[in-house]
Amino acid sequence: MKASILSIEHYPVLWREVLTHLPKTINFIMDGTLGHGGHAKLILEAHPEIETYFGLDRDPSVIQWFEKNRLPRLVARQANFQRASEYMDLLGEQKLCCCLLDLGTSQNQLQDPSRGFSFLREGPLDMRMNPTEGISLLQWLMEASEAQITSVLFEYGEEKYSRKVAQAIVKNRGQFQSTTELAKIIADAIPWSSKRDSKIHPATRSFQGLRIYINEELSGLGQSLEQIMRRIRPGGRLLVISFHSLEDRIVKQKMRGWEEEIRSRSLFGPGEVVKESLGKCVPRSAIKPTDLEIQENSPSRSARLRVFVKGDV
Repeated sequence: MKASILSIEHYPVLWREVLTHLPKTINFIMDGTLGHGGHAKLILEAHPEIETYFGLDRDPSVIQWFEKNRLPRLVARQANFQRASEYMDLLGEQKLCCCLLDLGTSQNQLQDPSRGFSFLREGPLDMRMNPTEGISLLQWLMEASEAQITSVLFEYGEEKYSRKVAQAIVKNRGQFQSTTELAKIIADAIPWSSKRDSKIHPATRSFQGLRIYINEELSGLGQSLEQIMRRIRPGGRLLVISFHSLEDRIVKQKMRGWEEEIRSRSLFGPGEVVKESLGKCVPRSAIKPTDLEIQENSPSRSARLRVFVKGDV
């Protein structure tokens, strides 16, 4: 499928599956992670009946780009979808037909060395999705204790050698300023036997963990999903794309909890409904990229799409 009117420079991860699992008719949709606009352009093209496409992104450069390159029916705002106070006034009393969340970093962020997200490109150690908020990665690494760094690498990066990496970072404080310099320190701390057998760069997990921590990506994810679900109309859908097990686990548990109906115990029947089901996961398990999609977009290899339909299916 190609967009005939809107230019697509980069087809987003799982775009075919996203289009397939959208409601047949959409009036109002929210995209909590607008990014480079790949999903927005495709969805607007496929659904001319959309009245308003609410696009959020915490990165101010994203909103600045869309202010200069406007899309019809798109209302873009700088906001963190995990903070309802930053965007709920946009929706007013309207109920959403659909909400899409494409978690993680965008291609624009990864390809811009000045943002400090990629260890493959020389750049400053910033890594903030909103550069005007919080502290940079370099500042945190200069101040954090070895135990704190170890905890972040292990919990958010699932790095087996988190303690060795943290020790190396603390030992080399003042000797690194850039992404590539930090990546080398991390790589040198990983045992050769592990690097020899690994298919990924030795700094991959550490950079993931540091990015998640600096941007507080997981701390409010579950609560934000609850807030969004309350604004979706019956029959509407929530689509969430995640890229690692920590994100996917939160999304899966939340959706399975919505799906469950709980009844009180009774000796003479099924009992009264204590908690009603909000809907169903469709399909039951996560949707994974096909071989074709992985060939087209290699970062999609780890992507997972989960879809929840509110109300009767």
